[in-house]
Amino acid sequence: MRLIDSNLIIYFAKPGFEWLNSHVQTLDSHFSALTKIEVLGYHQLQPREKTFLKLISTASLL
Repeated sequence: MRLIDSNLIIYFAKPGFEWLNSHVQTLDSHFSALTKIEVLGYHQLQPREKTFLKLISTASLL
């Protein structure tokens, strides 16, 4: 199991960081409830990034 850091998740949602797919979207990748709060509370998230992160968070929450 991999526990994914909030910074990695934030960059994953941004254009130009598609190479992170292989690290974040695997069956053994998860993140904590605290990480979800940190990510969704990040002040520089664009609305489309926030929507995207809400979608992936439901599948990967530990």
